[in-house]
Amino acid sequence: MLKNELFFEKTPLSAIGSYAKRMNDELKGGEIGYYHLPEIGANLLSEIAEFETTLAHVKSVVLVGIGGSSLGVKALKTMLSGAKRNRERELYFLDNVDAFSFEQVCESIKFDETLFIISSKSGTTIETITLFKCILGAL
Repeated sequence: MLKNELFFEKTPLSAIGSYAKRMNDELKGGEIGYYHLPEIGANLLSEIAEFETTLAHVKSVVLVGIGGSSLGVKALKTMLSGAKRNRERELYFLDNVDAFSFEQVCESIKFDETLFIISSKSGTTIETITLFKCILGAL
């Protein structure tokens, strides 16, 4: 018979309460946008569809982001990769400061046919800022 010997200490309710307070403060403060997505999402879909009509010339999209700023999109791309659909655009990721990866993406795209999305939750991620500066330099 298998005996479970893996146990975790219980988290004190005071710690859980402090996390809940922090989340409620973020929600009320409005500085974290994803709390409000269910409320504003429907309006955003029509805005996105309208914006998309201006992107007929875009053949490639490059998402520049480190960690959580790109992993969700990368997971969705992987999940949907088996779906049969006619892709109009290729999606690339710049999610590290490796020079080889950067050069490989730059060689695969035409800058005048590419939409760059710079993603950083804090806006101060040094790797993302560095990649953005490298893109500007390559332009």
